[in-house]
Amino acid sequence: MILAEEVDAAVRGWAIGMLDALVSTGYGLAAIAFAAIKSVPYGWRGLYTLALVPLVLMIPLRRTLPESRRFEREAQIGAEAVHPLGSLALLVRLSPGRLTIVTTVAFLNAIGWGPASLFFPKFLQEVHGWSPAQVSGLVVFGGVIGS
Repeated sequence: MILAEEVDAAVRGWAIGMLDALVSTGYGLAAIAFAAIKSVPYGWRGLYTLALVPLVLMIPLRRTLPESRRFEREAQIGAEAVHPLGSLALLVRLSPGRLTIVTTVAFLNAIGWGPASLFFPKFLQEVHGWSPAQVSGLVVFGGVIGS
């Protein structure tokens, strides 16, 4: 994560927390947009048009974003970790046990959380008769309480 590389150690935790808050805000905005799904042309497919806004903004930004200081420093000395596969090879060589543990935990988290997060709105709407606005309210207000 480039944020962890660029921010001073004294404020790194705060910066990562703020990034997480920003991510949560995006998730909340998506939930609010879902509340209006019945009025959006083409239903849930119409929500994909909202994704075009950040996509259009990213095109010029990706050309102006500089590399991290760490990347530049390691590129100058020809470090193996500059290339993504070089980083992976280094990680496998130095900490195979830790890599296995982290990969296993991430995999188990993904197979549990992924389907649950995708299907809970469908379950609430079809089995319990909730409206999209009620599901959005649960996500937004539950997220505020859970944060």
